[in-house]
Amino acid sequence: MTTFCDKMKQISKVQESIFMGEAFRPQKAVYPERKTVFGVKKSADEVVCEAEELLNIYHDRSRAFRLLESYSAEFPEDYRIWLGMARATYPFDEALKQINIYYGAAEALAPDNKRHAIKAEFGRLLEDFDAGKKRRMHDLSVQIAFSENKARDCGGMLEKLKEQIAAAEYGLSESRKQSAIFLEKAEEYRLRAARFSIKPPNMFLVFAIPIIIAAVIFAAVIAFSREETFQTSVYIAAGAAFCAAGAVVAAGAVRTAISLKLLRREEKQLALSRQLNENTARLEALVSRLNKQYGYIADTRILCESDVKKMYSELSAIKTSREILNI
Repeated sequence: MTTFCDKMKQISKVQESIFMGEAFRPQKAVYPERKTVFGVKKSADEVVCEAEELLNIYHDRSRAFRLLESYSAEFPEDYRIWLGMARATYPFDEALKQINIYYGAAEALAPDNKRHAIKAEFGRLLEDFDAGKKRRMHDLSVQIAFSENKARDCGGMLEKLKEQIAAAEYGLSESRKQSAIFLEKAEEYRLRAARFSIKPPNMFLVFAIPIIIAAVIFAAVIAFSREETFQTSVYIAAGAAFCAAGAVVAAGAVRTAISLKLLRREEKQLALSRQLNENTARLEALVSRLNKQYGYIADTRILCESDVKKMYSELSAIKTSREILNI
């Protein structure tokens, strides 16, 4: 059976090894299991020594607390049990009331020469806790102010982006309407030009009609003219034929000129429509980019507001825990 003196020697050896600089890492050390003999109980000194070993060397608060708690009913008047439970209790924020009870019990049961030290230890613990919470409250206040300002800035940017998106969408709608109008006009000019244009079959008439007119006039001259006026009649017939041919050619030229003018108007309308289509594409890209920016800023605003709520909740919890210190 391991005695109290054996444990103290073991702790002294460990402390000496730390002081001499040997390779010792408490966080990786494994606390050895204690074998108890059936029917043999541990003394209060052994329990306290084992708990201090768990706390100071192996940093195992959970096992130390369970050990002390299991013997608290057996040694209810030993202040060291309650003091050890206070030191082994964690997390501090959630167990502050319980720690206050343990320290109070230890102070009440401790001898007169120990009470001041226990009270001072608990006071330092509360001061450190309060100082840490004050620092955290200050940090939270700064972060809350920053997040709230950022959320407000995001709100202002969102309003501006709404206006820009509305203007871009209106311009996009107008551009599409104008492009459709230009396409309709271009189609109208194309149809009108097609009516005025001289198609290949009509080119035959340009040459056939003057010849037919000349032949008819020439036949009439032969049939009704006298011999002395035959030559003059031929000239007249030829002149009439040429005039008819000129009239037909002039009419064709006018129709061609009108058709070309209408085709140029059609090309102009198509060019305007292409320009508007390019402008429409740019506006679509602008609207898409503005919508992406709006979504990103909206998400940022939501995150800021969520962070503010969480920080206010934490701040409220800290204030509540600080109020417990005044109990």
